[in-house]
Amino acid sequence: MALTLDVPIVSSTGRAFPEHRGLALGLVKSYVGLSGSLATLAYQAAFRPRVAPFVLAIALANVAFAAVYLAATARNADAPEPGRDAETRAAAARGLAVALGPSAAAAGTGRVALGALVAAIFGCVLAFLRSRADPDPGAKASALEAPLLSEEPRASDAPDFAFLDAIRTKDFCILFVAFVCSSGPGLILINNLGQIVPAVPSLPEGTEDAFVSILSVCNCLGRLSAGALGDHLLAARGAPRPATLAFFCALTAAAMGLLAIGTPASLYGAVVVGGYAYGGLNGGIVPCYSEIWGFASFASLYSAGSLAEGAASYLMATLLFGSLYQREIKSQGLAASATCVGRGCFLNAALVAAALAAFATLLCVVLAVRSRARYAALYPHFFRNGAIQ
Repeated sequence: MALTLDVPIVSSTGRAFPEHRGLALGLVKSYVGLSGSLATLAYQAAFRPRVAPFVLAIALANVAFAAVYLAATARNADAPEPGRDAETRAAAARGLAVALGPSAAAAGTGRVALGALVAAIFGCVLAFLRSRADPDPGAKASALEAPLLSEEPRASDAPDFAFLDAIRTKDFCILFVAFVCSSGPGLILINNLGQIVPAVPSLPEGTEDAFVSILSVCNCLGRLSAGALGDHLLAARGAPRPATLAFFCALTAAAMGLLAIGTPASLYGAVVVGGYAYGGLNGGIVPCYSEIWGFASFASLYSAGSLAEGAASYLMATLLFGSLYQREIKSQGLAASATCVGRGCFLNAALVAAALAAFATLLCVVLAVRSRARYAALYPHFFRNGAIQ
């Protein structure tokens, strides 16, 4: 459900700010990184250790935000501006999407009736707004799309790719594999902090929440700085966007090296560097889809690229880390459900992840070289005489 909200927001933002696309998308994506820290602070301050009320509060908060958003957009539904009805109905659809997921979470805590009631309320609101549809929605929809979704001028040698044509290119395969190899190490750290932190000696109990907050803030900063850094290198040095990804892949390898050391200080460094690098990868890769393959199939390419992160989560954060973690538990003669203690619990996984991140760095360098001609055609004013130097 989160992807259904993310894709249209990212697509519209990327089109609206062509000269500062990286920074604009970084700002949008940075809030995702910060949300984990805010949720952790809210849990510690008001709910700990009661998990069920915390999940319910998140559900109701999302429903409340969606209701406010609907009210703000529906208030001007009768305005004579072109496309206002279409915009209102689109807002209602987004509000319904935001509400249904948290409602399911509320139902998961045993409050089935409450979840169903909230979903029914927003269903009625959506039906009401749809009943106010204009008899000629096509004209208003086209008026709504006019300024923001219009195609930006593009050089003749930088054409847009259809979706099937784009995913069959070598460049997409390189980017996809690089994202699998580079996001996997970050997900190892994020998804398994609950096992990594207790395994490090000399750390007091209950520090997992602090590490989650640190990682979340660094994730946010990485997403924000990735866009700004990519824009700066492109404008000042003519460096294609994948060169920025190579930098964050190298940081990911360094973070895994710090994790392999296995001391409290190195764990703090791994969380800071790893969270920053993971955020940078997620923020920096988004403009690549539109700049290398154009906006014709940007939403589809962005969604397809997100599959790389899902594959990395399963293959590396679950299968790889889980199997090596259980192997270390057996070597220590502990029960399968016991808590593993010592650097060996995550050493091998960290070394494999560091090697994969280094391989992703090389792939991004290759992609930067291959895509330089595309960037020179797309941004000729950033390249001297419009040519490749």
